[in-house]
Amino acid sequence: MIGDRWPAWCGALAGVAVVLVLGIAGARQMVARSDKMPVGELQVSGQLTGSSLICQTFVTRYPGLSQIRVRVATFGRQNTGALTAHLRATPQDAQDLLTWTLDAAAVQDNALQAFDLVPAISEEGRTLAFCLAMPDGTPGNAIGVWGARQDAYERGAAVLEGMPDSGIRDLVFELEYKFPLTRAFSVLAGRLAETKPAWWGEAWFYWVLGAAYLVLLGLMFHSVLKGGKLRS
Repeated sequence: MIGDRWPAWCGALAGVAVVLVLGIAGARQMVARSDKMPVGELQVSGQLTGSSLICQTFVTRYPGLSQIRVRVATFGRQNTGALTAHLRATPQDAQDLLTWTLDAAAVQDNALQAFDLVPAISEEGRTLAFCLAMPDGTPGNAIGVWGARQDAYERGAAVLEGMPDSGIRDLVFELEYKFPLTRAFSVLAGRLAETKPAWWGEAWFYWVLGAAYLVLLGLMFHSVLKGGKLRS
């Protein structure tokens, strides 16, 4: 009898393992683009010319920050010159953590321009500033950045230097994370617990819920493989 049970239990464990791996991968993808600026009352900043600078401060929500995307504007024209991006500890910091230089002619109007972080920022809860500049830009040959007139991102703010005050409080941006698969469910549990009352606001509740789901799923697989029904 015991020997007859092993194939069903092994099959049930294999089924649970497959569901668990797929679930972890799905959880990782679900929270990858966790910091996405909500679209509200938007407008374009002034043109980036000379020493002007436009930045967005933010806090890394998870480890493994791998890409920053900012919505830019070409004002419907093909600009020439170099668009420079800086990742810094603060907007005023003279030293860059990472620097990107793009051909302004290749920038698409009203699109999210992606900037890959190599290596990724591994620290969680780190305050950073992402800045854009176009030192060779001139009026009529420069790029702008889309922003929101309301305070849409509570963990940071837009900082404009050498530009007219356009009322922009936050830039339109997204942060993408690629954290280890081993962190996927813990990150998702914390995300699910945010702003919820009582037990629903505790990450351990979702760990318990997940464990109960896997146990019941294993029993279901075992029952199916044995060709019987679960008994109450």
